[in-house]
Amino acid sequence: EIMLPKAGVDMHKWAVIACDQYTSEPEYWDNVVKIVGDAASTYNMILPEVFLETPKEGAVIESVKAKMAEYMKNDILVKQKPGFVLLDRKTGVVPSRKGLMVALDLENYSYEKGSTTLMRATEGTILSRLPPRVKVREAASVELPHIMVLIDDPDCSVIEPLFNQKL
Repeated sequence: EIMLPKAGVDMHKWAVIACDQYTSEPEYWDNVVKIVGDAASTYNMILPEVFLETPKEGAVIESVKAKMAEYMKNDILVKQKPGFVLLDRKTGVVPSRKGLMVALDLENYSYEKGSTTLMRATEGTILSRLPPRVKVREAASVELPHIMVLIDDPDCSVIEPLFNQKL
């Protein structure tokens, strides 16, 4: 299922970068905390890797689980109808990055080298980072994987035409 924040949620505070970014820059994440404040945010539902193997790790994991439950209880997250979410993002590198957000079954994913599953990692997985992820997923009411499914479409014939459709 795809879930999105309810209307009225401040998207500037809701959206944060993936948890495996800025792993050696705790000041980046300190700034995120200042920006988010008490607002609903995906920051409150992830374990930034900067906290791995630190005294904060356990407390962050428990806080993540509590926030997930709170967001579900207070209908911060709204289940969407089956389908896809068409995206057009502006980045610091390009004025438009188009894509589709889809729900994928993680049971069909493997990070193991040489895997032939339908979904598999294209880069090495740091195994020491998996146990904290498992702790977050235990009894979690929401999952926030950031799997990027890449396609080779130099003619922009798959996603871009959708923007011309009445959906």
